[in-house]
Amino acid sequence: MLAACAPKEQVVFRKVLNIRLDAVSNSPMLKADMVFYNPNKASAKLKKIDMNILLNDKTAGTVDQVLNQKINGESEFMLPIEVKLNLKELGLFDTIINIFGGKKYEVRLLGKIRVSIHGFAFSVPVDQKEQIKIR
Repeated sequence: MLAACAPKEQVVFRKVLNIRLDAVSNSPMLKADMVFYNPNKASAKLKKIDMNILLNDKTAGTVDQVLNQKINGESEFMLPIEVKLNLKELGLFDTIINIFGGKKYEVRLLGKIRVSIHGFAFSVPVDQKEQIKIR
């Protein structure tokens, strides 16, 4: 009986859109939109985001958010994230020079989101690499 309540299919990570770096302030922010798909007829709840953000293979920040966001059934949903970057870890001087120099960065989003359908919670892995250029 419990198996009938469990989701038939896992929520699927699809892609990352609009990765951008807001380097205007002294606390640069990495912003991105993650796209997922819920293939189940039942709606779900997005419970938690647990993600590391890496720039050129160095940890630049983390996302650790507890949520209670509704996800409609049989639909894509977008999850915007904003991460304050840790310049100390990346090397402050090199980072500032590279930001104004237009350097390309490899951004990697690595972690998972936690989703619940009918009270059954499960994790959806995320591992995405993208190249961005700071202007």
